[in-house]
Amino acid sequence: MIIRIFLIFIMLFSTASAAELIRDELVETTLDKSLKPAPYVQKVYRDKLVEKTLKGKDFGKPVPNLNYDYSDSDAVVVRLRPKTKISTHSRLKDGDVVKFVVAQNIVYNGKIVLKKNSEVSAVVENISPNDRYGVPANLVISRFTTEALPEKTLDGEINRQGKNHSVWVYPLSYFLMPFFGAGIGTTFIRGGNVSIPPDEIIEIYYRPTRFRTGL
Repeated sequence: MIIRIFLIFIMLFSTASAAELIRDELVETTLDKSLKPAPYVQKVYRDKLVEKTLKGKDFGKPVPNLNYDYSDSDAVVVRLRPKTKISTHSRLKDGDVVKFVVAQNIVYNGKIVLKKNSEVSAVVENISPNDRYGVPANLVISRFTTEALPEKTLDGEINRQGKNHSVWVYPLSYFLMPFFGAGIGTTFIRGGNVSIPPDEIIEIYYRPTRFRTGL
């Protein structure tokens, strides 16, 4: 009961103190009260080098693709398998080309447009190796192409991440640190790698309308 009364007294005292206006005698005696803030004036900065370089040049406007039919969204699933094992544990690097094979015939409008076992190429867009503290590897593969189909008609991306061990490495490290710095040993635990075996099925899409509309 006494504690509650004490807390109520503290709250009332804090509220009353906050209501008081804090005054600075030095500022009040030295400040010129006739001073007013200057009006805001927007400044326009000009780049003379850019103006000189672009002067008299007409770059025109981008030509819109008015023939694109947004209601046409044809997309056929294409199932692929890696030709060989793809892994971040190997010497794979950004820009490398990886090979896939078509797992089954791709049919569009009653015709086979891509035969089974046809080769499909793709590019490693980004690869981040695994690291200490349980940080996992990351792998992004895209830009699928094949000689059997027009360019840009294959659409899809592989974005994989290895096992994230950091979710338990960091807590374990802090827990063990008081025990003569034993937590330091956990910093050498690395995250998982990304591995895509040859028997795994990857799905992308064949979009024939992209070729017809010139996208």
